[in-house]
Amino acid sequence: MKKDQDMDRPFKNALSSPPSFDYDPEGWNALQQRLDEGRRRPKGIFLPRWAAALALLLFFSLCSFTSYLTVRLNNVGQRLSFVEGRMNHQTDTIRKVEHRIIKDTVIIYGWPSAAEQSAGNWAGRFPLIQPGAYSFPRSGYSNFYGNNIPNAAPLSGLLSTGEVPDKKAFSEAIRNREENLLPLPSSTHLAATSSSALRGGVLPAVVLQESKGVSWVRRTAHKALQKGQPNGISLSGGGSIANFFSMPGTGFKGYMLGLGAELDYSPHWKLEAGLEYLHLSFTLYDEEDMEAYPAVMPENSADGIQELYATLNYLQLPLGLKYCFNLQGALRPYFKAGLVFRQARRQRFNYEFTGTGGSYYRPLAIQDDGLYLSSLRGGPGIAADLTHNWGVYAEALYHYDFRLGKKDYAFLRYLGFNAGLRFRLY
Repeated sequence: MKKDQDMDRPFKNALSSPPSFDYDPEGWNALQQRLDEGRRRPKGIFLPRWAAALALLLFFSLCSFTSYLTVRLNNVGQRLSFVEGRMNHQTDTIRKVEHRIIKDTVIIYGWPSAAEQSAGNWAGRFPLIQPGAYSFPRSGYSNFYGNNIPNAAPLSGLLSTGEVPDKKAFSEAIRNREENLLPLPSSTHLAATSSSALRGGVLPAVVLQESKGVSWVRRTAHKALQKGQPNGISLSGGGSIANFFSMPGTGFKGYMLGLGAELDYSPHWKLEAGLEYLHLSFTLYDEEDMEAYPAVMPENSADGIQELYATLNYLQLPLGLKYCFNLQGALRPYFKAGLVFRQARRQRFNYEFTGTGGSYYRPLAIQDDGLYLSSLRGGPGIAADLTHNWGVYAEALYHYDFRLGKKDYAFLRYLGFNAGLRFRLY
């Protein structure tokens, strides 16, 4: 392959100095000019194969990183919302209770000698209930039990003026006046809520105080990711149906196969990107049209060239912007325009010469590894839905080359009719 790519180099080296025999000076100058044009690098940005692969890798890495960062930010937002809901229901939250009176009461059952215990045994256990600190008169029980006050045994030392009711009577009173009690969560529920709120799986990590600049960068990046996230993604696949060329040559044959992705950012505007393979073959008969292609020396200088058969293969990376007109009907017309980056994979040229012994062929193969911006294209199209996710499309795009690569010789200018299927991911 390398030998085929550089087979024109010996001719250039051999023709670097004038020959010793008689020659036409004008023809020699024209030949040198053509050789200089072949050595000259065209203007523009051209990337070798490794640079193009690295650029694609960086592009997909950036897309993956932004998607991962978006997912992480969404998870953090969900956690913060969950924590905010938990904090709104914490046990230390103060609520306003109207027309309710809450009293803390300690009830002791099954202690026959409870009244004989000293007040010092209870010091520090119940900070709010100390001997002599509060007084619960019998009128306080009427608010809780009503007019039927159960039998109670005095408890001196713990509550100086309070009384401990009988267990059975106390249970009946609670059942009778259950509607007067304020519903509070149980201690088990409160403990579970407090412990779960402090687990690392619920609360995010402790956030340190950050500077204004870092905070601004974080907020700006978050907003950019939110705005850059598409509303929908669709995948498409198709090919060319017919092509009409407006370039030198006859007997054009070719096809195009492509895969693409469509990002929806608004109801009308969509962004497209894809990968295409283009195959094209044609024939040239006019020597003036052959001058733009690489020259091959015949076996005999007196032999004349008759035809040139060219077979071209390209990889293309199209980027386009689509505007949809009708969003409600079954058929949705649109118009799109964009740029095309190209890489000439392998170009084969077969030259037919005619000499004294008859016709013979001289082949030449060239491959260009550079990726360059080569074309503009645009045109109308129409799309239709078959199901909720599946659909079809058809479009007519005019392809116009305005620049050639280092080893690209044909300006492709044609009108192509394409059709294919579309699948909507979400």
